[in-house]
Amino acid sequence: DGFCRKLDPSEGSFLEIFDSKAEHEFSAMDVGSCGASANAIFLCDNEGDFLMVDARAKKAAFAPVTLSHRKINTVHVEPSEGNLFCTSSTSAEVAVWDVRKFPSTGSNFSKAKATVATYTHTKSCQGAYFAPDGSHRVLTTCYDNHLNVWDAKKADRNLPSVRISHNTQTGRWVLPFRAIWLPGSDGVVCGTMKRGLNIYEAASGKRAVTCDSEFLTAIPSRFCVHPTLPIIGAATSSGRIHLFCGQS
Repeated sequence: DGFCRKLDPSEGSFLEIFDSKAEHEFSAMDVGSCGASANAIFLCDNEGDFLMVDARAKKAAFAPVTLSHRKINTVHVEPSEGNLFCTSSTSAEVAVWDVRKFPSTGSNFSKAKATVATYTHTKSCQGAYFAPDGSHRVLTTCYDNHLNVWDAKKADRNLPSVRISHNTQTGRWVLPFRAIWLPGSDGVVCGTMKRGLNIYEAASGKRAVTCDSEFLTAIPSRFCVHPTLPIIGAATSSGRIHLFCGQS
């Protein structure tokens, strides 16, 4: 609906942070915590536009700029420094951007100067996330049945450093898969069409673990990994969250 809101659990209510006056249908969001992105909310929409909102002033830091000609599916701020962020889009492109290259006025925006790296895929990309360890590796999920790990610090950015074969054809009725990192950045998690999830080694792409259960009767497509404990939450479109626990 063009609003950005913050949940206040103590009051059980949402606080309005930003109102785009119905000019944007937001499709992706992330929050910066350090560096140039501290106190900033990153918003992207179905048309490929990007806004950065100052959470304290509750207004956009600059006019909207276009990063893609198609819907942006995810936006993620690099967690260790906060100066870079990446976007994935339906246009089959994943890009890494330098937030410091975005001027205070959107009219002076230079897409070429702000782009750090571009990772071209053959089909739509549904997810792109930086590794938590500050290595600047980017994990992408593509409809071409592959998960990829790209290294922004390498000179050759045309090929992923790790390429994992994984069925990403979720069809019409299941939310597209979005692979995520394990907290230690040594593994990645993604749902399967067999009503389970796979954990792959990030360095080699080798499948390490498959988790499933007779209680998991729908395909899980969204995941959350506990930051310190071996627990993974798997969410399905049926409205349930299933917890898988390993050995600590």
